Amino acid sequence: MAARSWAGSSITAAAVAAGAGAAQLGIGYGLGIVVWLPDSNPDDGRVPWLASLAWVVWIAATSTVLGAVTAHMLAGRGDTPGPGSLDGWTLGAWRAALVFAAAIGALIVIPLVAVPARVAETPDNFAPEWTAVGYVVLGLIIGLVVAVGALTARAVAANVVASVGYVWLLAVFAVIDSLRQGDDPVVAQLAFWEFNGGPEVRGFYLPGVVVMLLMAAAIGFLAAWRAGRRGDSRVGVAISGAVGPLLVAVAYLLAAPQFAGEDNVDISQWSAAMFAPYAVIAGLAGSVLVAAIGPPLTAEEKAERQTLAAERHVAREAERKAAAEARAAEKQRATETRAAQKQAAAEARTAEKQAAAEAKAQGKSKPATKTEAAPTLGKNPDDDLVDWPSTLEDKSTRVRTSTGTTATADPDDDLADDAYAPARAYRGTGRGTDPDAKAYVSETVEPEPTSAADRPTTERPGPKPPLWPVQSTAADRDGGDNDPDNPGRPRTRRPKR
Repeated sequence: MAARSWAGSSITAAAVAAGAGAAQLGIGYGLGIVVWLPDSNPDDGRVPWLASLAWVVWIAATSTVLGAVTAHMLAGRGDTPGPGSLDGWTLGAWRAALVFAAAIGALIVIPLVAVPARVAETPDNFAPEWTAVGYVVLGLIIGLVVAVGALTARAVAANVVASVGYVWLLAVFAVIDSLRQGDDPVVAQLAFWEFNGGPEVRGFYLPGVVVMLLMAAAIGFLAAWRAGRRGDSRVGVAISGAVGPLLVAVAYLLAAPQFAGEDNVDISQWSAAMFAPYAVIAGLAGSVLVAAIGPPLTAEEKAERQTLAAERHVAREAERKAAAEARAAEKQRATETRAAQKQAAAEARTAEKQAAAEAKAQGKSKPATKTEAAPTLGKNPDDDLVDWPSTLEDKSTRVRTSTGTTATADPDDDLADDAYAPARAYRGTGRGTDPDAKAYVSETVEPEPTSAADRPTTERPGPKPPLWPVQSTAADRDGGDNDPDNPGRPRTRRPKR
């Protein structure tokens, strides 16, 4: 059953493609749309030659697409399983079989074009029939590519079918309009209608250009509408509007006239060839608009969207509430912290003031008493003179020489030691630490008299005899006391004040 279904669908594709090609050429030949008119002047026959080449390219391509789409659509009907039950490589092989079968069926266009094209006379073309056959083959190849897309996306197939119907309807209207005017029959250009007496802008026929662009956009929108609302692939819906105008643009590109340096260029042919690419953009814009609109929502989808919207609203409200609570808590903590710091500072100041007041009160309550240090037993007040040579050695004596003058150094500081006494009895280098000099000074200095209460209970030892002979002094010469037990106080030099 599957093999019989594949074979039947392939035969259907070939038959429909052949019928579509023959029918389109029949209409073209019958209405004078596709013509291979011989002319005494070959240059005048160039306009219908180029127009007919564009038509045969487009007819071959659309015949292939129509055959494949029709067979694919009819395969799903009846008791045999259709393409909906296939998937993967099997579905791809199914579509390839239909496309190639349609291309084989569209080969009938080759003889239907080659035989009439033998009578055409064009400059620099000795075999016009082979040129026409080459254009038909190019159209078949283009139809193969477009047919694959048409079987994949239903929006593409709908756009191609709608474009075929519009182009033939426009051609028929163009022929009828020329016959109604009673003029000579005009060559109907592919997807272009030249109105009689229409305005021209920069060499372009403006009404025909406007109709071409508007119809491409309208067909792209309407052909994609059903597939878009049905929920088909957004990609297929979006690109579907460009497929039909693309076939026309490719046909004009292959059969484009050599406009440079030619004087017999038809204005309608020039306008159609120049604005065919813009028609592709217009058709794409229409289908993209449908893809943007998208399919209608069902009751379940509407309810689901409402539920999601309500959940998002609740979540946003919860986030706002949580943020507000967090800010309030932060402000409360900051306020409490500042209050605690102020209270601690106030308590510290109060404690300092209280401590100062207590200290002041205690100072007023206690009378001021002056304490005197008790004299130390056994210490002579003149003991600080024991080490006077070393003390005077480190500090030079400063004396005033007269009233109001600056203090100067003592002139006696530089005098040499007296010769009548050893050097250890006077100042000198290293004298401060001489134990003999200290002993001499302590022995020769007479202590000050002390009271009986301050005297120690034990008797102090008497003076030791000097270690060297004592020379006679002025007191001895004057008859002073020569008591050895109470020697006289040695004379010492004191700094002048």
